[in-house]
Amino acid sequence: MPAHLLFVFLAVGLPGDGADELSRVEKASLDSRLAVRTITVSLRRQSEDFLPKPDSRRGEMNIWFDGRRLRVDHTDHYPSLERMNGKRRVECFHCLRPGTLFVYNDTDQLQSTVTKIAADSFVSEDISFDPRLLGYSFASLSLLRHAHLDRVFARTYRKNPRVVVERWNGVECQVIRYDYDGGTVAIWCDPARGHQPIRLEKMSGTAQYLVEIDLQPVHGGHWYPKKITNRVTTEGKLAESETVEVGDVTINKPISEEVFSLSGLGMRDNTHIYSTADAERDWMWRGGKLVKFRDVKKSETTTPVVPTPLHPPEPTPYWLYAVAAVLAVGAFLALRLAFRRAKKS
Repeated sequence: MPAHLLFVFLAVGLPGDGADELSRVEKASLDSRLAVRTITVSLRRQSEDFLPKPDSRRGEMNIWFDGRRLRVDHTDHYPSLERMNGKRRVECFHCLRPGTLFVYNDTDQLQSTVTKIAADSFVSEDISFDPRLLGYSFASLSLLRHAHLDRVFARTYRKNPRVVVERWNGVECQVIRYDYDGGTVAIWCDPARGHQPIRLEKMSGTAQYLVEIDLQPVHGGHWYPKKITNRVTTEGKLAESETVEVGDVTINKPISEEVFSLSGLGMRDNTHIYSTADAERDWMWRGGKLVKFRDVKKSETTTPVVPTPLHPPEPTPYWLYAVAAVLAVGAFLALRLAFRRAKKS
């Protein structure tokens, strides 16, 4: 799915749309997720591509978000990833300090990186994303990295926006419908569960994007997805599908500082860390702390000095070895002569 198809439906208070009910429903839905200040969640993902040729990918994710810092541990099982196939990757945003992204790849190469990022950024080259967005977009997990709940709700151009009441799957929903150049959008929101979406549908030419969300109650009166299915069809043929299953989830409970610390990332000893956010570029994780890489290399390449004994032993004179040899030969000859005499007698 191209990145430009990323579409988050909420657009709170759109000027000129003349639909107070629309704004009210959208604001209620947005507030439901903005009430999530901290979250810990585990996900399992299975995606399939059918066009132009079959392909599949699966993975697991563990996410911690405290409103300021985001840590994502994910493992993808995908042969084309080569050295990262089945390996754990850790991305920690604003953990080392604000404005930095720390990435650790748990491979035999033992390498990590530190880079500068924007103060409000939760964006990386892989699949990190704001976990509060889950179930609020037509996009797959791999595209949600472009979004953040506090700033993605742009004023999207819409035609004929309206709210209608419809039943879907036995649930009475408030459905947001509107047109846009090239297609239509419909979002089924459940008023009884925080106006959160339980179904999204987008028609664009011959393509249909369909997302269905099973919600689950979470301690504290919150609702969060339990399962999400995302399907894309083109000319009536299934082109892509993705299923996301949510495991353990906790909302608005304290998260241990250890989670966002380097010591809590589970890095292996002697991991080389390269930083573009510090004057000192090369570091190493050793003995549970950061040390300068040049200091490590210096200590490993220095030849240790062997101390000289204060009172070295005196060398043995060579003539003593000669005397010992003569005595040994003489003793051997004497024994041999005595043996012959005893034999004659």
